Amino acid sequence: IAACFDNEFTFTPYLLLMNGVDHLEPQADLLPILEEVQKKLPEDEAIMQYNMDDYVKAVDKFVKENDIKLPVHENELRSGHDWEILKGTLSSRHYLKVANVKAQTLLENVLEPLYSMLEKDGMNGFYPYDRLIYTWKNLLRNHPHDSSCGCSRDEVHYHMENRYSEIFEYGNDLLRRGMIAAANHSKVLREASLDDYVITVANTLSSEFDGMTYAELTFIRGDEINNFEIFDEQGNKVDFIATRKYDDYIDVFSPINLPGTIDVTKYDIYMKTGKITPFSFKNFLVKKTCGDMEITPAKCCDCPEIENEYFKVAVDEKGKITLTEKASGRVIDDVLKFEDVADAGESYVFVTGKNDTPILSDGTATSVEVLEKNEYVGRIKVSYDLLLPVDYDKKAEKRTDEKVVSKASLEIILRKDEKFVGVKYAVDNKSKSHRTRVLVSTDATSDVSTADIPYDVVTHGEEAHYIETYSKVLPNTSFASINQNGKGFAVFTNGAHEYEHMDGNKLAFSIIRATGLISESVTETGNQCIRLIEGELALCPFEGDVFSAGILQLVQRFRAPVSVCHTSCDTRKFEGGRPCVQDSELHEFFYLPDAYPKASIPSNIPALSVEGDGIQVSAFKRSEDGSGLVVRFVNLSD
Repeated sequence: IAACFDNEFTFTPYLLLMNGVDHLEPQADLLPILEEVQKKLPEDEAIMQYNMDDYVKAVDKFVKENDIKLPVHENELRSGHDWEILKGTLSSRHYLKVANVKAQTLLENVLEPLYSMLEKDGMNGFYPYDRLIYTWKNLLRNHPHDSSCGCSRDEVHYHMENRYSEIFEYGNDLLRRGMIAAANHSKVLREASLDDYVITVANTLSSEFDGMTYAELTFIRGDEINNFEIFDEQGNKVDFIATRKYDDYIDVFSPINLPGTIDVTKYDIYMKTGKITPFSFKNFLVKKTCGDMEITPAKCCDCPEIENEYFKVAVDEKGKITLTEKASGRVIDDVLKFEDVADAGESYVFVTGKNDTPILSDGTATSVEVLEKNEYVGRIKVSYDLLLPVDYDKKAEKRTDEKVVSKASLEIILRKDEKFVGVKYAVDNKSKSHRTRVLVSTDATSDVSTADIPYDVVTHGEEAHYIETYSKVLPNTSFASINQNGKGFAVFTNGAHEYEHMDGNKLAFSIIRATGLISESVTETGNQCIRLIEGELALCPFEGDVFSAGILQLVQRFRAPVSVCHTSCDTRKFEGGRPCVQDSELHEFFYLPDAYPKASIPSNIPALSVEGDGIQVSAFKRSEDGSGLVVRFVNLSD
């Protein structure tokens, strides 16, 4: 409703009156009501139903015609009380945030660029536009604000989980199909022997990749591949290790043949890829050789120390984790732990529990286990029994005396040539009315912290918080960092959107907010999150600032590693199945003709090159009308 009044609240005669809220249906008798209101107004004042576009145009026209100087507000609109900003929605039902980030990453940073690369490299019309639009719409059904904020009814969030499951099932199959198409049309496959196999690696980001990758190699069991070598397209041998060999079978699906199975032999390997240019495929040839493959044990010893070219991580018997950055000699002691406090609030707002002392996981580790330790990957898992109060008693204003154990773990991961330290966290939550966070100690101290938000990178200090706030938390989209005169420390996130900058040198990331309430009057048991909560972070000490250190590119790599496909150079080997026509005399198989017989996917040639500090590619996809490809950029620097 737009009202045309002389008033003290606006710079123009137009006063905007919003009619309704998100919990009401449209008001069917609005126009008759406005007619009655108009009768009670002076002749020079009018009240009418308006649309937002016309209102904005009217205000804009009046401001320009009367040369009115409007005040300008810079930066975010966050200077309000907890009940205005509703910061608690950053961490409510954390498991939904994790699923959402993974779904968006799969679509934005993997599937759309992958199929755009294929489209540009000669497979015109192969882009699955309708399927991707269907998947996007399914994702958008999870994006109404009470849904994605985790503050709706349990039923809504049950449906969201099912929808995410559908998105991953559908999206991962699109990824499989796209990678097989890339491998089947690679130049190396077309020039190889039918007895050989091919590995195709896709870099679907705008930054160069130079590291290692995991691959699962699947050979027809009848080929008797007991040993093999891997070569790049120049014929150079590629370094790799095999960590596992086993017999299995795979399901085979074809548009013509009935589903069937094929007996196969599988190898789990780690391999060095070398440099892969942005938005490109790199292909490797796998050739059978004599002898038996040497299988590298998962771990060489149980010493709880792992390292790669950049970092060393050591864990003592009590679970204290120490991180060393090799080049500078920086040592960060006690870098990771869990912190737990009472939460007397609800899904919209965290409320500090009275008479509450934080519970820390210091010195409470129940085990320190080396999961993997070889020249390519090191993994250490630290397990805890978090002894937490069962609930918070609001009447007594304290946590209950009765305790319950929530099993938790931190898994530290170092991969060859990777410039960040991977962290997997897990908490099997059994406690109610509390907040659990992963607390990261850094070796950089500052009054301010820097994080990304949608289409921006912002720096905040104490001014970002309302004076009476319950919780001095801030948002991040994918990272938060502290910088002390060029010595920086960033934490990459994958759905942990709520962080707090504490004591100058610590960053705390909320992973559980269990309250059982939407608001004070609406109880939803699912909001207690009595379930297994899992997620990933990464630790990245750096020098310089977030732009010069390439933090924007590294955090994308953390979220979207390279994609890998292995298949036979005989493209029919994995397409066999029982014929549709059931006849004991019919033995042959049937195959669809290749729709792109002349397509030859180049190796290590970028479909697109992007340069510039602070420039990030936010989309590489097919245009809506199918006339070409769309590239979208954002400049995140100042």
